[in-house]
Amino acid sequence: MCKTVYIDEADVVINTAGPKRSEDLTGQTFGEYGLCVIGYHELDKWYVRCECGKIFSSKKQHIRNISGCSECARKRKIIEYKDKLIGQKFGRLEVLSIYGESIGVELSEYICKCECYNFCTVTGAHLRKGATKSCGCYRSEVARTEIEIGTRFSRLEVLEKLNVVKGCVTYKCRCDCGKICIKKSTYLLQGHTRSCGCLRDEKTEERLKEIQKRNVGKNHYNYDHSVPDEDRGDIRDKHITEELAKKTKDRDNWTCQKCGIRKNLIAHHIHGFLWFKTGRYCIDNLICLCKGCHIDFHSKYTNRNNNLEQLEEYLGFTPKHLIYDPIYLGI
Repeated sequence: MCKTVYIDEADVVINTAGPKRSEDLTGQTFGEYGLCVIGYHELDKWYVRCECGKIFSSKKQHIRNISGCSECARKRKIIEYKDKLIGQKFGRLEVLSIYGESIGVELSEYICKCECYNFCTVTGAHLRKGATKSCGCYRSEVARTEIEIGTRFSRLEVLEKLNVVKGCVTYKCRCDCGKICIKKSTYLLQGHTRSCGCLRDEKTEERLKEIQKRNVGKNHYNYDHSVPDEDRGDIRDKHITEELAKKTKDRDNWTCQKCGIRKNLIAHHIHGFLWFKTGRYCIDNLICLCKGCHIDFHSKYTNRNNNLEQLEEYLGFTPKHLIYDPIYLGI
């Protein structure tokens, strides 16, 4: 049997029997950061002490490649990533150095020099995603740029120059759809605005149509290919012809057999359409109910395995025309 020794400093259990099919790594150090193996765990895993003092388990083939515990490895990765940003150029900005304390790769701020010789601080996320490309001079230049009357920007045609709002000139534009809208010069010149909004609506409608084509009928993820077409609801409605429904309503004097209403009538299957196949298109298996009573019946007895007993309980009486022959019913 394997004995275990408990280490108080990390509450780690070391298997003193050691590995059965691999070499003993206890006491060895690996990597440039001096990871020390302190004992065998189980399933070819070893306890390793990081340079920060924390103890973790790792497989033999991974010990030579890791740089420490998860926290130390993350810190080294952040430092390496930051060093890569320094010296790079993003738009008009050149990264000079990191500003202040490190609070993560994306949130850390960097001191940058713009082409206009101004200095600014920008987060790593804004630099990497291209959200900030200058100290603000580019936006000012675009805001001061005059747009000639008649210039087209995709679907928009500039008609008239209007007032200056927050340092940005606004223009009156006409869209190809005929609508008149007011747009800022910065949005027009940078390509952020291409229509009055109709282009966005058209693309949204196209995407919805593509999704509907992919998820309708046999392409739907819930489609059960084992069910025959004759048992499907969309095909069932075609089989219940208007003539059969009209005969049922004529027989019942165009009256709901539950509440007596004479409008919004439906030919209801007494024995369920899915399980009672021999009486699907038989008028003796149909009864006239109004829309409200029909919904109330199925909400009470669900839509599956409906039978005569449920109808008698719901109506409070037994209609005379119903089928009682078990052989005919197929039950």
